[in-house]
Amino acid sequence: MGRSIVDFFNENMQHAIPLIATACTMIAIVFFLSLTFFGAGYQNEERLNQVRILCVDLDNDTIGHMFMELCATLALDLGDTKPLLVRGIYEDFDAVVSGVNHGHSFATVVVKEGASARLRTEIERRFFPQEGVEYPEYKSTDAVVMLYDEGRCQQLINPYLRPTIYHLGMGFPFVISLQVLGGLFATDLADWNAIELAPHAPFIFSAVSYTETNLHPVHIVGTLALIIGPINMVVFAFMWLMAAHEFFQPILQYLDAVWRKCAFLILIGHVITFFISLAYSGSVAVYTGVKHEVFINFWMLNWLQMNIYYGAMVIAFPFLQQKLGLVFVMFLILNITASIFHLDVEQRFYRWGYAAPFWHVDGMNRHLLFGSWNRTYLHIPVLVGQLIFSNWIAIPAMVLFHKHVMVPHGFGIVYRDAEGVRHEAK
Repeated sequence: MGRSIVDFFNENMQHAIPLIATACTMIAIVFFLSLTFFGAGYQNEERLNQVRILCVDLDNDTIGHMFMELCATLALDLGDTKPLLVRGIYEDFDAVVSGVNHGHSFATVVVKEGASARLRTEIERRFFPQEGVEYPEYKSTDAVVMLYDEGRCQQLINPYLRPTIYHLGMGFPFVISLQVLGGLFATDLADWNAIELAPHAPFIFSAVSYTETNLHPVHIVGTLALIIGPINMVVFAFMWLMAAHEFFQPILQYLDAVWRKCAFLILIGHVITFFISLAYSGSVAVYTGVKHEVFINFWMLNWLQMNIYYGAMVIAFPFLQQKLGLVFVMFLILNITASIFHLDVEQRFYRWGYAAPFWHVDGMNRHLLFGSWNRTYLHIPVLVGQLIFSNWIAIPAMVLFHKHVMVPHGFGIVYRDAEGVRHEAK
């Protein structure tokens, strides 16, 4: 007599419960990882007051004073959730450029030296020319320069900061025309008619304009390398660990102690990752994504980060076995979350991103690929420290933990020899 469906489920329920528990666990992990990832970019525009734009007056005359007044007015209009417009003090224009290159601000708007004097000379040439005087060529765009470093963080510069400095740059010519030239029309030019003023109309409405200078523009290959590079390094580190564990199984079985297995895999990994990182770095160089002057630095950065990921996975693999894949995915998504946006304008919850390898690698990559300022003094020591910890400190610590805690309580790592006999690792 055939069994009913109820009997079938009752007999197999003990197998179904672990499957259901695993599915529920994966659903919860996917939900919270996705929630964390998308939350990193949520309402960042409300925390832009953590970012500042410098307003610099090198003119110290009429145009410069009006410009600083406009910056102060605009700062009040923008409110507390927009980029801060802050007065910057520099000796000359080269110092302003150096300030942006050294991270003093994400963007700086500067009135250049002699802007007011050049405008007065041009007004004299057009409306009150003197015989025998040779006047220099006037360019309205020489008055104001907007400097920014796109390579430092294009996700922050392009959608948020550039509109702010454009708003400032578009309003300033109107203020100058209204206050400077408007006074002339009311006094010295009061007798001029429309026909006489018509040839000067372009100058009247744009006596002062601005020039936009992107000190470190991004390029498509470099942008792709920022995203794909760290992912490539961690994925291929994981793939090599899986391959090494499979191909070197006879050697790993002979090395019955946990520390010997880990040391062997680390040693082999250092050699292989050296060439894998070279292959990736070379592919970026083929498309001129990285300059040849810094190619070795770029290659060593990729090798460094690959060994960090590889060492961490070597430590975890003997204890997690098949579960390492799940931990690997979580590690990857959390690191991408830490590096894809800008931590300065994210919620405080994301401050853990400062410890993520991807965040430090992203900063170094921006410096090497675009020449942008980043915290090199911080990134390199942290990455080297993570390498030392994951390769040479954590392994002895985990071996001691296994030997003195797990084995005495019956939770030691178990492996099978060539004949399939189970042994507990030492």
